[in-house]
Amino acid sequence: MPRCIKLSNNFYSMDLFTGKTTLTPNRNFHCFFIVEHTYDKAFVREQALQLLMSQCKNFEFYGTYSRDWELDFDEVDVMLHPGDDEDFALTSAWDNFDAFVESLEVALSSRTFIPSDIYLIYDDEVVYDAVLQKVL
Repeated sequence: MPRCIKLSNNFYSMDLFTGKTTLTPNRNFHCFFIVEHTYDKAFVREQALQLLMSQCKNFEFYGTYSRDWELDFDEVDVMLHPGDDEDFALTSAWDNFDAFVESLEVALSSRTFIPSDIYLIYDDEVVYDAVLQKVL
């Protein structure tokens, strides 16, 4: 299985554990996570640290562990930017599948001044396939 799959012009997907990509400089990134099976605080914080130190600042989570992932990303954000009154990263946890998909559709249809890429990162292939059925 490829480490990163290009689904359309600026839309990519990758498995949470085996996926890997090189982020393109001078682009914004929006990451959508499907987290049905995976929650290990140390692992999540490591992912948050790597992504928050890149140019990726928008994170949306769906699945059983979406609230846990959002909370950990927020905590790492605060740790990296102590004393800032505003969040550096924007995070959202979705309980509703259709709302998560709608947010992804909005991101895919947005045309921004600064070029941006959208990543769908998943740990559940069934939910991943269901998302792709709706957006592609």
